[in-house]
Amino acid sequence: MRRALVLTALLVLCASAAGCRQPLMRSTGDSPPLDTARLEREIKPIAAAAAPGVMGFAIMNLGSGETWTFNGERRFPLDDIAALPLAAAAIGEMEGARLSAGEILQVREVDLSPPPSRIAEAWPGQTDYRADALIDAAVGGSDATADDLLIHRVGGPGAVTAWLVDKHVPEVRLDRYRREIDPARSGLGSFRSRWKGEAAYAAAQASVAPEDRRAAMAAYLADPRDTATPRGMIRFLQAVTAGELISNAGAARLTGAMAGVAVPGLPAGARYAHKRAALRAPAGAPGIDNDVGVLTLKDGRRYAIAVFLAGAVSPPGARAAVLDKAVAAAGRSVR
Repeated sequence: MRRALVLTALLVLCASAAGCRQPLMRSTGDSPPLDTARLEREIKPIAAAAAPGVMGFAIMNLGSGETWTFNGERRFPLDDIAALPLAAAAIGEMEGARLSAGEILQVREVDLSPPPSRIAEAWPGQTDYRADALIDAAVGGSDATADDLLIHRVGGPGAVTAWLVDKHVPEVRLDRYRREIDPARSGLGSFRSRWKGEAAYAAAQASVAPEDRRAAMAAYLADPRDTATPRGMIRFLQAVTAGELISNAGAARLTGAMAGVAVPGLPAGARYAHKRAALRAPAGAPGIDNDVGVLTLKDGRRYAIAVFLAGAVSPPGARAAVLDKAVAAAGRSVR
């Protein structure tokens, strides 16, 4: 019989940019404990190598609740990861019969959002999309217009945040539409339809003076809006998989849309349903790179993982390697 979880450490604030370790809860039950000593040995140097970027990390055994975090209480920009809570909210609306999977949402010019967005690029040739297709486009395709259409349909960013708080997921917040966030962090005004498509949007960004772009990105990185903590994201995944936010079928629908890129070094036979976000920034400019998902071992044990990297100036491939190394370290910590 599984025994109760025992709280082993109080939450503490990080004292340095390098981060801090937070073993929050340890299981004394049947599930093997995390190899926290190995996590401490591996995660800190991965984070240090990403400097001046700051990395946050969290892992939770979804069966026992055992949790370990690094910079777990620090807020990081969600970027494309915002698609997960907004898609969960949309699925919740479907399960509450306030939205149907087949409901048609129409794209107007005012609804267009920055790249990546195949929906924006297809406009005005195609304007009608089913709600369930928008979930796939937002989660699996990182389509910003799909994000904004869905979040508007469920009541706006504030409604999603209020829903999460009501469900005891207080450290994940959505505040703005993607068509507001993305141009602002490039030093642009509100998104305009003539900017749709990668080339047109890149040209608009290039028209902003470099010092103004740097100031806009610095403000974005410091803004508490549209952020999450690593521990907040694994709590979100726990709530999803435990049926606290949506049904088991809804959770399977959400994780099934989380295609993700292959991550090397995971345990044999494991499956990793995850979403990865990577802000495309000019060479030498700070980026945003996140990876959030559920690792399922061949014996059925499941682990929520969240990795956030903000402000790294290395090339995109190097930043992606940081995420891969952190996720692989999480895989090596499960026994």
